[in-house]
Amino acid sequence: MNLTRYKYIFKEQLYKLLLNKSSIIFITALLLLCSGIFVYAAADKSGKSYKEYQIKAAFIYNFMKFIDWPKEQAGKKVFTLGIVGKSPFGDAFDSIIKKKIKDKELVLKQFGGFEQLEKKGSIKECHLIFICASEKENIKQIIETVKDSSILTISDTAGFLESGGIINFLFENNKVRFEVNVTAAEKAKLEIRSKLLRLAKRVAQQVSKQRGIYVKATDRKGQIRRYLD
Repeated sequence: MNLTRYKYIFKEQLYKLLLNKSSIIFITALLLLCSGIFVYAAADKSGKSYKEYQIKAAFIYNFMKFIDWPKEQAGKKVFTLGIVGKSPFGDAFDSIIKKKIKDKELVLKQFGGFEQLEKKGSIKECHLIFICASEKENIKQIIETVKDSSILTISDTAGFLESGGIINFLFENNKVRFEVNVTAAEKAKLEIRSKLLRLAKRVAQQVSKQRGIYVKATDRKGQIRRYLD
């Protein structure tokens, strides 16, 4: 068996572990992925990395396990994940949508671009939304639309945390990683458990100063400060 094939099989097994109900197994698989053992991504017909979005879908499923929502959201009968914009996931959520989150049925809803959100008030029924790259120019407006609704906002767009988003995916050296804005999570009344925060590449906190607002971020290399516009 050649090395490339071996890496592919190993990565497939990690993906299955990410969907496991056991939090211990998930953490183990996630540690392996974040430490650099995710090394293979197959492209689909559109040239997008299909395997990359399979992994991201699995991450999103597990984010739900390690984040606690306030009572008004937690009390809803179903757990709703919204996709805003042109989805890159394909059928990546097909196996996940059959599972339950916190003993609730998981429902996937597709929303069009920002212009259509006001027509579909159900966006505020979501527990979390993934904002696609097609909505890059509208990210701030979308976050503003849901800011009082205790919705977990996720994307994979540069500058997402600085725009007030909560979790942003990174794809570096064929590895899926993520960063977290804990201040935005607190404003949304979401509690992100420490187990998940420890796995983030970067944990950022927005700090207000007379000179403006900047993001105070801690990563493995130390502390970074970036002023916002």
